[in-house]
Amino acid sequence: MRCGLKRATHPRRPQRDSRRASRVGHTRHVTWRPESEADIRALIDSGDAVESHVLDFKREVGTSDRDRNELAADMASFALDGGSLVVGVDETGKDIFTAVPIALEGLVERIEQIAANRVRPPLDVRPRVIPSADDPTVGYVVIDIAESPLRPHMVGGRYYGRGEKTRRHLDDTEVVRLLTARRSAEALVADALEEERARNPQPIRHARAVMAAVPLTADPEAAREFVRRNGDVMHAFVRSIEQGIPGPLRLSSDSPEILGRNETRSKGIAATNLLGGGRQFDNQTKVPGMPGVWNPLDVEVQESGSIRLLVGRVVEHRGIPNMPGRVEALIREASVIAWAHRLVSYADALAAEIGYSGAWGFGVEVYHLRGLRSVHSVEALHSLPVWDADEYSRITTAPGGTLESDRFGIVDRLTSRLAAGLGVETLWRADAFTPPPGSAPSDGQASAGSGP
Repeated sequence: MRCGLKRATHPRRPQRDSRRASRVGHTRHVTWRPESEADIRALIDSGDAVESHVLDFKREVGTSDRDRNELAADMASFALDGGSLVVGVDETGKDIFTAVPIALEGLVERIEQIAANRVRPPLDVRPRVIPSADDPTVGYVVIDIAESPLRPHMVGGRYYGRGEKTRRHLDDTEVVRLLTARRSAEALVADALEEERARNPQPIRHARAVMAAVPLTADPEAAREFVRRNGDVMHAFVRSIEQGIPGPLRLSSDSPEILGRNETRSKGIAATNLLGGGRQFDNQTKVPGMPGVWNPLDVEVQESGSIRLLVGRVVEHRGIPNMPGRVEALIREASVIAWAHRLVSYADALAAEIGYSGAWGFGVEVYHLRGLRSVHSVEALHSLPVWDADEYSRITTAPGGTLESDRFGIVDRLTSRLAAGLGVETLWRADAFTPPPGSAPSDGQASAGSGP
């Protein structure tokens, strides 16, 4: 998404050296992406099929506990640098492979369960099915695994990585280095959320949401050219991604159209409905017909490339059935989910503008929630849960180049536990957390956070 703007020309950070892989896949990233059985058979017939640092073949998933742990360890090993595992291809001799289509019914679900339940932190993979041309009930499954920002991943008490052709155990030095890097990434996002909460322009006990997207390896002035252009840049930026937001969420949340002002700030530029000089409220932030209820909304892009959101109206007041004159404050969880979608899309659009291809950290925090229920409790045929914590906070990370293809997965990791705790996850699963049919596959990672 380009907003009609020129790409920045700042120097990029040097990229990590690539590890050469044999025949298929010339770097750590997989270059062979089969889309059909013919693609798989063509590779085998050419003699170029070979297991490497980024590619492995497996005859079947298996049903025993040992088989499940083997698959979990294979997936964990690829999560260190990225790679693909093709199920339904057997090695019958040294570097000699044969296509052996396997029964597909229930296979994707089994793989997803193994990745979620036997790998720590869990891998939220979405395998791709390739049916056989002769019989669509059998075929192959390609598990594409992106380099995980939450690496290393453990199976059965051991951390795994990938050697030139096989998985390997990581030594203690590697594990300490990778765990330190993981904690550092999460800390950067946590600091951004804390900073945004401290900037709350009206610290009263109305539920609010703050969100942050942080480019984890960007130059400190990565977005300087973008934020110092004319003020109209933010009008185009915040509106450029709206068509990609799921319709039910877009209609259930406040629109960026209320961001009536562009404002230059010490760290960047913002689209806002707040007044400058401390982000003060004015009449534009009042909710019509609801005295004392304010609707602050603020989207800020900083020179560092960090994106900050303040979403003020996450609570709605509705009358209580059969109790005239009584109203109840209810959580508009759709607003939180919708703005999480926008946050990820903003990061993807900004990455394209400034030429950044590294990893991102994302965070969502909603506070002053204790004792509130979902707005859907008014229509519910049964009682919905009451939120029993003061706040909800989640942090996750995502590799560069995957933000739009994995947007639903990232938003799932950021907000689905809020929906689950309010008893409405099923209501939003299809629209908010599941990519539409035909969209790119998602290779998600687990997230850290607090709340029920």
